[in-house]
Amino acid sequence: MAGAPARRRSGDPAVPPVGPALPKGDLRALSIFAALYTELQVTRAAQKLGVTQSAVSHSLKALRQRFDDPLFERGAAQLRPTRLARTLAPHILPAVQAAEAVFEHCPGSLEAPRSRMLSIGMTPGSRAALLPGLCRALATGKHQAPMRIASIRSDADALEAVDRRSLDLAVGDFGAAVPSRLRQTLLYQDAFVTLAWLGNKRLPARTLPLDAFLDLPHLRVADDDDGTGDAVDELLAARGLRRRVEVIAPSFLQAPELLVGTSLLVTMPSSVARARTDLAEQLRFFKPPLALRKVEVVAVTHARSATDPLMQAAWQALLRLGREVAAASRGPGQHKVRAAHP
Repeated sequence: MAGAPARRRSGDPAVPPVGPALPKGDLRALSIFAALYTELQVTRAAQKLGVTQSAVSHSLKALRQRFDDPLFERGAAQLRPTRLARTLAPHILPAVQAAEAVFEHCPGSLEAPRSRMLSIGMTPGSRAALLPGLCRALATGKHQAPMRIASIRSDADALEAVDRRSLDLAVGDFGAAVPSRLRQTLLYQDAFVTLAWLGNKRLPARTLPLDAFLDLPHLRVADDDDGTGDAVDELLAARGLRRRVEVIAPSFLQAPELLVGTSLLVTMPSSVARARTDLAEQLRFFKPPLALRKVEVVAVTHARSATDPLMQAAWQALLRLGREVAAASRGPGQHKVRAAHP
């Protein structure tokens, strides 16, 4: 019968009765609700939508009045959705996403929408292997956005930053330290290689034994060296040994060129070493004389980011780049050990 209310099926979540038709302003308020629900911070919700924080606060106030519920309560580090907000979210989020999908087919407007800043933390190795390709992917795709790349100095700090949403993504080798509430995906595995300048007359003819490894000076890559060393130093310390580090540099990509004309060694991920094809004829590649485990580079984000189109674009780009790194490590063209000049 026309005008008869729809009967709610058993098991459907209870929602407040629908009032009068929503004014146009409330349609935008629902987008703000969706942003607040996924970001759980007013500042990040405003950045995501390209609006001011006061606009978000004003719309939230209007929604609270309309639903007679606070919807989001302030917590220690982020907002907490109320029970009603959690009930409304399965209805609002798909509707907002569907509306956004419709407007993606519209011709470009006179004023391009403002994009939020995408914050990504990366370790030196992952930055060298993935950042150039990630920049190209996000600069040319439909989800263009400014990026802020932060250096990861502590695994625990980086994962905590993802958990509290001050980082959108963390990329690096975190081992088993990732909490189960965060979403992680393995991008690629990478073995280590030890590099030296081809003209170094102190190099052995073929393999690099441990005594020669310890006799030569080393370059270590570290953004902010605290004296604790890296995986190489840890393995040596476990055997009561120590290498002589004479140079500490912040970039894996720059490290190979710093070897030229010196007797330095650097031990680094093989994917980054292969990227310096311009130096391939000037370098020797050795298998390290230590049982270094392969680097397992993963991308970590918050589970709530699954509904963020920009985050999904970055995630898919990282997956593709990870596959390319893995394929290159399995493919032909591996650097062979070069004999020293006579």
